[in-house]
Amino acid sequence: MFYFSEKQRQLEQIREKLAAQLKQKLDNEDERIHEAVREAEEKRAKEELEKDGKMRVILKEEAEHRNIQVQPLDIERLVC
Repeated sequence: MFYFSEKQRQLEQIREKLAAQLKQKLDNEDERIHEAVREAEEKRAKEELEKDGKMRVILKEEAEHRNIQVQPLDIERLVC
């Protein structure tokens, strides 16, 4: 009888240890997933900021170019 209860206790310890290992593995996996998502979001936000910055530069350059192109016409109108 003692032998049977000792075996049950050992099996229960093994089950508990395996359950703890599985929980830790799942927690680690969740942590890795969250980290990967966070990194992807940071990368996307950085790329979006860079894209916006480039677009602002392009728009500014286009506006400056238009101003330069319009200025000679204004001077010609004043002269005529």
